[in-house]
Amino acid sequence: MLFSLGKVYPLKNGGMFYYLAKKDKLYKIPQADVRKFNAFRNGFIISLAISALIYSIFPKQLILTIMLGVCSYILISSTFYSRILPKYITMNPKDKKQLQTLTTKERILPMWKSLVIILVGILIIISSFYLQAEKTQQVILIIFGVLLTVSGSNALIKNND
Repeated sequence: MLFSLGKVYPLKNGGMFYYLAKKDKLYKIPQADVRKFNAFRNGFIISLAISALIYSIFPKQLILTIMLGVCSYILISSTFYSRILPKYITMNPKDKKQLQTLTTKERILPMWKSLVIILVGILIIISSFYLQAEKTQQVILIIFGVLLTVSGSNALIKNND
């Protein structure tokens, strides 16, 4: 459930299809609900942001920060799977071949943007060793830099496919 984001197929009219392999279901998301759907679908990132915000306010309360981050992720995920997904039309996953006629080509991040993301991630990792900060803050910066580097590398790999 942690990284079961599924596959998104954008539609020409602004909506999208969402295929969740874990449940083997295909959902049709209307254009009006795409923003809300994406916010809940990316619940892990939102939970990390909530944890970072709480940690910046209460730096001495690391356990509280972790617990609230985990609780927010559980709440966002349970809401996504129990309330958000069931209200959309479910289609037969065997119709995935017809999706290519309905969907637009997936947007690809330009190569230079991917390289900039990787470079920023590496600079954050390097700069974390030169900052006068606590070890916990350095670890958080290193993790953020690694996440940026990995996401930029992932975008670069997708460009080459």
